[in-house]
Amino acid sequence: MKLLWLLVVLLGAAPVPRKKVRVVSPPLVPFQVQTREAAPPIPIELAPPETWPAELGAPLTSDECARLALNYQGNVTIAAHQIEQQKGVTQVARAPYFPNVSTSTTYLHTLVNDRLSGSNQVSATVTPANNTIGSSLTGTNNTSSIDSTNNASGGIIGSGGVSVSNPVTVSASLRQMIWDFDRTRFQVAQSKELEAAAAANYTQVQYDTVFNVKNSYYNWVQAERLLAVYRGNMEAQRQHLAEAEARFRQGIALPSDVTQAQTNVSSAVLNVTAADVNVTIARTTLANQMGLDPRIPLRPSLESHEKTPAVADSQQLFDLALEKRPELAFAESAIRANVFAIEAARRGNAPTISANIQYVAFGDRFYPNQTTLNFLLTLSWNPFDGGLTAGRVKQAEETLSISRVQLETYRNQVIMEVSQAFANLRGAEQRVMTSELQVASAQATLDIAAARYRAGLGTFLELVDAQQAALQSGINRVTAQLGLEQMRATMNHALGVPLVETRAPL
Repeated sequence: MKLLWLLVVLLGAAPVPRKKVRVVSPPLVPFQVQTREAAPPIPIELAPPETWPAELGAPLTSDECARLALNYQGNVTIAAHQIEQQKGVTQVARAPYFPNVSTSTTYLHTLVNDRLSGSNQVSATVTPANNTIGSSLTGTNNTSSIDSTNNASGGIIGSGGVSVSNPVTVSASLRQMIWDFDRTRFQVAQSKELEAAAAANYTQVQYDTVFNVKNSYYNWVQAERLLAVYRGNMEAQRQHLAEAEARFRQGIALPSDVTQAQTNVSSAVLNVTAADVNVTIARTTLANQMGLDPRIPLRPSLESHEKTPAVADSQQLFDLALEKRPELAFAESAIRANVFAIEAARRGNAPTISANIQYVAFGDRFYPNQTTLNFLLTLSWNPFDGGLTAGRVKQAEETLSISRVQLETYRNQVIMEVSQAFANLRGAEQRVMTSELQVASAQATLDIAAARYRAGLGTFLELVDAQQAALQSGINRVTAQLGLEQMRATMNHALGVPLVETRAPL
């Protein structure tokens, strides 16, 4: 009985075979890719001015832009006028060396009533220019008036005669400073040194203008070359899009290849638009640095290169910069000017000896009939001036101390700028060589990736990566090449050597 129950249990636990259900999948629908290619960028064009200099029609090199800036930049003209202004100060300081001539003419018409009874008196003065009559009275309860016939009348007790005097005086004087204990000589010497300082400042303004123009010029050329690189990348991305669409229609490419190519074309168009904006900004900045209308359609010469002095080692660079830099010449002139200023200040209250000749002619008619001739020798001295001279001496001495500190500061700054320019120049040269190798390698990689994709051996992502690497290598090469030109211009500026023929002052 137990065996029977065990058999029943085992039969109940056995699996029951189920009927198979057939699952029918829906038919595959081909993936449709909508072609959406970005529109080409719109060029940026500014309305040009009505007229501009004829020499701006041809492509410009950096030296040509610098020469034009020296002619049109307002800062250069201002610095030239400052030299002429200081020459005027020198002329003023030198004036005591020359005679001082002055003349004067006086006509006086006086009416006097000298016969009045009592204590009442009348006096009046007539100014011929406007016949204005002024009168004064003394006494009480009396009035007076003077009519246009120059007679006195009114409520005055008694009568009397009127005396009239019409003196005319003509004078001329000549004054010549003989000796002022060299105060004028030191003032003139100080002003001459300030002229030299103004000339050094003029040179500095020229160098700074040329340097700024060349930096702006190479920024402009770099923007133009980068625009060409981005346009080349845009055309390459459009070609990749056409290849991806063709392969997709043949059924041997993924839909993601097409959409990725469309995205890359849009990014390339955005890059071209941004690069075109940068070109416009760089061109207008350069025109403004040159002192020209920013709307002038300038054109760059893409074959413009900078030259640097041929030197053996860095020590020669330092020696050349310390000899040529205009800031050092300016500081040295300022020191000499302050030395002369101290000497002039010490003689601020020194005696001054001068000679005077006076000629005076006078009479009671319109033409004087009496003359005098006076000869004077004058000694002027102010021994007690309340500390004015001592204060001016102290002020000049402290200014001299400041000038000496500034000279040392300029020397250290020049050495620092030359050191940094030397290091940056060597680094820029290395970057140019490296970027050339990078471009060659990236282009070879791009060619291989394109061939593999066309043969069906490579993926579109591999082609995209190779194209991006080629774009970046092209950007790096342009940046390195133009960076080298800028570093050469920076080295020339740090050395203080003329970048171009500078314009002479006015």
